[in-house]
Amino acid sequence: MAQTGGEIAAKRSKPSEDGAGEDRLSALPDDVLVLILLRLDGTATAVRTSILSPRWRRVWALLPELHFDLVPDGHRIREILDAPEAPVLRCISVTTKDAGPGSAAAWLPIAARRLIGSLVYRNMVPGNDGEEEEEEKRRERQGADAKFSYPVSRRPP
Repeated sequence: MAQTGGEIAAKRSKPSEDGAGEDRLSALPDDVLVLILLRLDGTATAVRTSILSPRWRRVWALLPELHFDLVPDGHRIREILDAPEAPVLRCISVTTKDAGPGSAAAWLPIAARRLIGSLVYRNMVPGNDGEEEEEEKRRERQGADAKFSYPVSRRPP
């Protein structure tokens, strides 16, 4: 970037004649893009891809698994679950920190309607770190990876 007259001027690469500048990633089918997004670290990262191009704006809403880590507001989860083009979900995982019952109450009814797989909810409470670590180790020895998990077996509507 070059600085001219107190302003920063960004250099943009010009698309070449051979098509090297075209966005071939966005040309992939939704199914492939969803597989790419599933490999990202959490739902928040997948949502951030919506700024890449108009094509990516709502691809994240097609994810069959949603993972929310340390979400401060349950209403934000509700907004994401309310996306009109969203499919049924095979997994919802939510980790909060010292959340009250109203936080989960904001999104659980919608999650119940969309979920055909497992629900994992972790609420980390300050002061219980030692107990949580011991509980986590115990569960790892038993092969479980969640504080509690409720598999739901029903067909989508």
